[in-house]
Amino acid sequence: MKDKSDDRTVDFIPQKPKRGRPSTGRAMTPAEKQAAYRARQAELVVTVTFNREDINTLKRLIANPDLSLGLDKAAIERLMEAVFQAAK
Repeated sequence: MKDKSDDRTVDFIPQKPKRGRPSTGRAMTPAEKQAAYRARQAELVVTVTFNREDINTLKRLIANPDLSLGLDKAAIERLMEAVFQAAK
């Protein structure tokens, strides 16, 4: 058997290279992968809590937005859909 630190001795028996992609040493455990996934998902969604008595007021405000403020119509529609889904 050859010493791992020996870089001068010629190998007499040729070895086939290992199959597959070489290891980087930076592999994540399944728990680390799941934590990273949850962190990415948490960046996408914001949870807001409203009192049920305020839902009707919120619906009216979203249904009649002041477009002079330069609000994005697609964002208003997404908010309206989310409010109507939550009110069910």
